[in-house]
Amino acid sequence: MKYWLKEFTKKSFPDYYWNRLVTKRVLKNKESFLHVTGWYNSLVAGKPLNEDGKEIPWLNYGVFHFLRDRLHKDLVLFEYGSGSSTFYFAEQVKKVVSVEHDRSWYEKIIQQKPDNAEISFEELVINGSYAKKILSYNDQFDIVLVDGRDRVNCVKYAVTKLSERGVIILDNSNRKKYSSVFNWDGLKDFKHITFTGILPGGFKPDASTVFYRNENCLGI
Repeated sequence: MKYWLKEFTKKSFPDYYWNRLVTKRVLKNKESFLHVTGWYNSLVAGKPLNEDGKEIPWLNYGVFHFLRDRLHKDLVLFEYGSGSSTFYFAEQVKKVVSVEHDRSWYEKIIQQKPDNAEISFEELVINGSYAKKILSYNDQFDIVLVDGRDRVNCVKYAVTKLSERGVIILDNSNRKKYSSVFNWDGLKDFKHITFTGILPGGFKPDASTVFYRNENCLGI
C-alpha cells in the first residue's frame, strides 16, 4: 500500500486499517503465535491441535508449554475428564487413568483409548462416586489433572492419592467457584504457581494452577 494511501486509510477508516493490519500480521503470518502454536489449526478444527495438526490437551498455552518439557515415562497421571488430553498424556507418561461423567462421550473415547490408558464412567453426583473415583485405585499418582466437574471435591480427594513427589493441576483456576481451593487446609503444605494464557482456538485469558511441594515430579 502506498504511503499516502496508507495514511489516508488509517485516518479516514481506522477500523478497516487496523483490522487489515492484524489479519496480515497475526492471522495470515505463518510465524505468528497463532500459527506456530497451532491456535489457528484448533480454531478451524474445533478441537485442540498443535502446529502439525496433532491433538493436544485443551489447556492454556502457558501451562501446556510448561508441562510439555517436564513429562516423562516414569510418571503416572490421573485426570478428571477425558478426551484429547488422554491421548496426549498417554504418549508422554507411563500410565493415564481417567474418569468421565458424560456417558456418550465416554462411549466414544473408550473405543479409541491407548493401551496405557484406563478410562471409567461415573455418574455425576456432587461429592459422589465421580469425585471419589481416585480412591478406588491402589496407585499413587504423580500428577492429578482436575479438569472435569465437581472440582473442589476432586482436589480434596486427589491430595490423599498423591505420590511423595505428586502435584495437582487445577484447570480454569481463575473461576470464582474454585477459589475456596486456595484457602483449603489440606493444601497448606503446598505451594502453587498459576499459568495464564489463551486456550487452543480460544479468545479469552484462562488460568491453570499447579499445587506442589518442595520435592516434586515437575522440578519446580
